Amino acid sequence: MSREHVRRRLEAIMFADVVGYSRLTGQDEVGTWRRLRLLIRDVVRPEVTTRAGRIVRLKGDGILVEFPSAVEAVASAVALQQAMALWNLNSAHVQRIELRIGINLGDVITNDEDIHGDGVNIACRLEPLAEPGGICISATVYEHVRAKLPFPFEHRGERTLKNIAAPVQIYSLGPEIIAGLPRDDARSDASNKSWLRLIAAFAVACLCTAALWMLWQHLTTPSEKVVTKTASHDFAVRMISRLRPLNRTR
Repeated sequence: MSREHVRRRLEAIMFADVVGYSRLTGQDEVGTWRRLRLLIRDVVRPEVTTRAGRIVRLKGDGILVEFPSAVEAVASAVALQQAMALWNLNSAHVQRIELRIGINLGDVITNDEDIHGDGVNIACRLEPLAEPGGICISATVYEHVRAKLPFPFEHRGERTLKNIAAPVQIYSLGPEIIAGLPRDDARSDASNKSWLRLIAAFAVACLCTAALWMLWQHLTTPSEKVVTKTASHDFAVRMISRLRPLNRTR
C-alpha cells in the first residue's frame, strides 16, 4: 500500500452554518435550496475571495473557508454578516437566511482539494456557540487580531468543545455589535480603484492627444495648413452638392 505524503500548513479556518436550516427546508425545501445557492454565489463567495479566502467545502448548509491570515478571516466574517443583514432586508421574515460563524487558527492537514485536522474541527465546534448573525473565535485568533482590527470582542471564558482534548478560550461578536460597526467593503474599494484607474488612463490619453495636436500645429508650415484647410473645405462642398439633388427629389 502506498503511503501518501502528509502536508501541513497553518491556516485561519472559517466555518459558517445556516441557522434553523431544517425548519427552513421543512417550510420550502426547493425555495430554501435556491436561496442558499444564490446567497453563496452573490454574497459569500465575493466576500471571502476579496480577502484571499478559498471556499474549501460546501456540505448541506455548512460552508468551510480557509484564509492565509487570521485578520483577513475575521474581517471577511464581519463583512459577510453585514452583507447578510442587507441581503435579508429583501426577504420575508420566514425566508431569511442567517449564519453563525466560527473561526480558528491552527495547523491543518491538506491535499489539493480538502483540509482536515483539529484546526478545522475547532472552527466547526465554535460555530454553534455564536449567536445567529454573530461570530465566535478562538483565543489564538483573538491574539492575532486584537491590535489590528477595531472590533470589541467579548471574552466568554473557557469552553470544553466536543471531541477536542484541551479547553478553548473563546471570544464573540454579537449581531447588534456587528451591525453598528463601520462597513469596510473591500469589493467597493476595489471597484472604486478600478474606476479611478480608468479615469486616470482616459485623462492621460486626452493629454497625449492634445500634446500631439499642439506639436503638429507647431511643426506644420503655414502652406501645409492652408492646403489642409482647403482640402477640408472642398470635401464639405462636394458633400453638400451631392445632397442637393436628394432634397429636390423629395
